[in-house]
Amino acid sequence: MTDTHPRIAIIGLGAMGATVLEHLRHSLPHGAFAALVRAERLKEIQHRHGIDAFAETAALANWRPDLVVECASHEAVAKTVPALLQRGIACVVASIGATAAQGVLEQLQAAAAAGGARLVFASGAIGGLDALRCARRADIQAVTYTGRKPPHAWRGSAAEEELDLDTISTATAFFHGNVAEAALRYPKNTNVTAAVALAGIGFEQTRVRLVADPALAQNMHEVTAKGDFGTFEFSIQNNPLPSNPRTSMLAALSIEASVIDYFQAVGF
Repeated sequence: MTDTHPRIAIIGLGAMGATVLEHLRHSLPHGAFAALVRAERLKEIQHRHGIDAFAETAALANWRPDLVVECASHEAVAKTVPALLQRGIACVVASIGATAAQGVLEQLQAAAAAGGARLVFASGAIGGLDALRCARRADIQAVTYTGRKPPHAWRGSAAEEELDLDTISTATAFFHGNVAEAALRYPKNTNVTAAVALAGIGFEQTRVRLVADPALAQNMHEVTAKGDFGTFEFSIQNNPLPSNPRTSMLAALSIEASVIDYFQAVGF
């Protein structure tokens, strides 16, 4: 550890990153915070949030964070997180859909091993993953994830190419496939599918169904599984993040919980 107070850096201070920063400032009032953002946002971030901000990964590493929290994008997971892990800096990854791309998970694991750093995947807006991990020890025949959100929550995604979000009047499924396909086509909406895949039977075998439902005011996540253990199904209805309806408040809370759990585990 660098000093008596935790030093936490956040990659990306969009809606999710800013929410996580606000929460962590309450949970860890003695912590020091920094951010890695685009160069054109440096002054804005420093002024708005009153924290150190960097545009280069090396500069952030030289700030000597105890933990880095990724809240940015699939690209940041693939390009920035490995460099930090290799330098021995623990990382919490929120955009876990990035691991659906070939070789990314292995790259992260290898970097963590090389640097002796801990790699943590936030569970995001889903629960019940402990049951999937247990069931994996036997034979799981099928896992299906269904994501239901109000039409406006799918704006800015490839769903707009499949249906008219302004006019649909009934629940409409617009995607059927597996996690590997869903996480890459809908990167801002389906990180939760990657969490299900990693806990269960993988990206190719886990089935995904995405639905726009005008009757919903919340984001709903449903998981069903069948195997030698029996069957289970569960659903979670999440309030959306006020500043970004495409994601859920629970996703931000899961990142906060991952950070707190990490510092408790290392005895900070």
